[in-house]
Amino acid sequence: MAMSCFLFFLLVTLFPLTDAVSGIINRHEYNFTTTYAGNTTSVILINNQYPGPTIRVNVGDIIIVHIHNALQSMEDVTIHFHGILQKQTSQMDGVGFVTQMPISHGQTFTYAFYAYPAGTHIYHSHVGLQAVTAFGAVIIDDPQRPWEAVEIPSGPIMFSDHWEGVDRLAQEAGLLQSPFKWEGEPSNVFMNGQRNYVLTVEPNAFYLLRLIGATSLSTIVFGIAEHTMTVVEVDGKLIVPKPNMTSIEIASGQRYAVMIETKNQYTGVFAMQASIRWRVAAANSSIFAYPLLTKGEITAVLINKFELPHAGFSTLLRTWTLNFTSWGLVISCFNPLPETTDYVYNVPNIGQQLTTQITPTLITDQIIWPNGIVAADQLVEYSMIVPSGFLVPGKSNGNLYFISDTDIIPLVPNDGTNWFYHDAEFKDMDGDGRIDIVTARAHIPLIGKPITQLVWLKNPGNQTITGPWKLEYLLSKGGPDIQVQFARIDSLQVLFANSFFDRKLQMFWSDLDPLWNDTTKLHVRHIDYEPLPYAYIQLTLDLNGDYKPDLLVTVNDAHNGSLIAYELPRSGDIRKGNFTKHVLASDFKPLVQAKGRGAPGQAMTVQFYSLTVRKKPILILSGDDDGCVYLLEAIHDNDPLNWEYSVKIIHQSDKSTIGQVSVEDVDNDGHPEMFVPAYNEGIVYIYRLVDK
Repeated sequence: MAMSCFLFFLLVTLFPLTDAVSGIINRHEYNFTTTYAGNTTSVILINNQYPGPTIRVNVGDIIIVHIHNALQSMEDVTIHFHGILQKQTSQMDGVGFVTQMPISHGQTFTYAFYAYPAGTHIYHSHVGLQAVTAFGAVIIDDPQRPWEAVEIPSGPIMFSDHWEGVDRLAQEAGLLQSPFKWEGEPSNVFMNGQRNYVLTVEPNAFYLLRLIGATSLSTIVFGIAEHTMTVVEVDGKLIVPKPNMTSIEIASGQRYAVMIETKNQYTGVFAMQASIRWRVAAANSSIFAYPLLTKGEITAVLINKFELPHAGFSTLLRTWTLNFTSWGLVISCFNPLPETTDYVYNVPNIGQQLTTQITPTLITDQIIWPNGIVAADQLVEYSMIVPSGFLVPGKSNGNLYFISDTDIIPLVPNDGTNWFYHDAEFKDMDGDGRIDIVTARAHIPLIGKPITQLVWLKNPGNQTITGPWKLEYLLSKGGPDIQVQFARIDSLQVLFANSFFDRKLQMFWSDLDPLWNDTTKLHVRHIDYEPLPYAYIQLTLDLNGDYKPDLLVTVNDAHNGSLIAYELPRSGDIRKGNFTKHVLASDFKPLVQAKGRGAPGQAMTVQFYSLTVRKKPILILSGDDDGCVYLLEAIHDNDPLNWEYSVKIIHQSDKSTIGQVSVEDVDNDGHPEMFVPAYNEGIVYIYRLVDK
């Protein structure tokens, strides 16, 4: 209560800022959560991103950041906003035991301050070595002083150092010893969290590029082959331009803004080199690329296949080591005959087995009708959750299962009703610092209408996660039944959900966000009132090249299935604004007209990193019961108002349903691999997608 009163006083008395013309208070609110990545406590992420989300406002605006500490090992957290002067708000500087008490596990703290001065800044954790990965950019624009250059749309480059295989807490302890213990040089130097970063620009153009030193124990030297830079801003301050710089030295916390003039040529690849200064250590050679004038043709090259009866859903799960090389292919297999055994298989480290003979490893045969595999939250002990159950006699009594090395653990209490599940999301619903599970489920009685519910399972709080998980209701009837997906839109966390049986596409939010446990504060709105069998949903980064997120939805139908995109309402209007609908492709039908058959299946976006610049992503679409896999590409790539897509078949079978397709660059060669489970054939096909 004291914190709330203080914050109210702070906002009213210290921040009476309004736009001089419109009289509107310019406030920007963000919700950040600190968590561990994967199965390691050495890597801390903000909102599961590396780097964390970018804060971008105008000078003089109010920045409000809610930080929730969800680190399970009882580590404290503070966030320092490096470069912000904190005039009248020194208590918001984020230095533990100096300007504030650290944020304990399970607690939330609110930072509120002026956006000042204009320039390039950085926020990062101010506890131990958490800032190795827990950081993000703060960009404060000055509308009165616009740049005479186009800022690179992909945003700043943030440089970071990373020690692979080194425990962060042990490294901290070693550095504090007397004499200190040095764990050695960093294994990697990253640009925006990547070893092979591609920055694409247009030829014959003048760009502004921001450079941010997010390293912990290293000074970086950065340069671009055959290009010079003009330094125009240092640590958030404008300077007399310093031209013809072939390289720039960037220490921890330092920030630069540079002007770069690209060459008058239409194709080119130039090395962006970042290396550690003064010491023999890791380096990063990424790509500064000019696009090809014409797009290449994307082809799917079959490189391997292996047998697996009734292969249905494929999922790629990454082992988090920050080198993006270790992927496991998990496949669920289900037999359509009643009272038969179903299986879940794994192919570990699939990136090293792409062209060898593949023999999947059985994980379990104890789950009936396993559906798509869901990667478990990093705060949960086990690696995956399997939703299960479907409309097959003897296989409709599903559950959510945790899978460990030795145990298959059902999570949902048995209430005597046959429910089936397809998806799960992870969120601390009640603010106790523990990650809960949110899911949709359906029961199809022999007589009467389907019963659909939106529920959540309360984390029991023990380390083994064996239960009991308490079932709580968000909607006890009339809820979604297939997928759920949390997203943050305009600082508001929303839940997108779809109903296949009730034929609804909806969005939920809570007035008490980030708390969702009070159903009286829960709201729901329809995204589309047309009653369609909505099968899959995915919030994508950007479908039409306007740098705004869009919603990608498939309608699985027996006669006219379709792929639909929805533009989100304009900023600040997500609760009531219109979702603009665009049909990207239609007229999908199953190979055989029969009850329960439909097309298409799930869709996903794929980003290619090549000389061909695509402002709009490639889409991969599983045909489900039509036996195909489709590749969709924007016809007018440079026009955000045009939503036309070409549709090309890249896999076709005249006798097999196609399950859930997975696409990732699992061998880190720049070309994504595609895994296609052909259910009736009992084969998993492996393709490499090549941009020729």
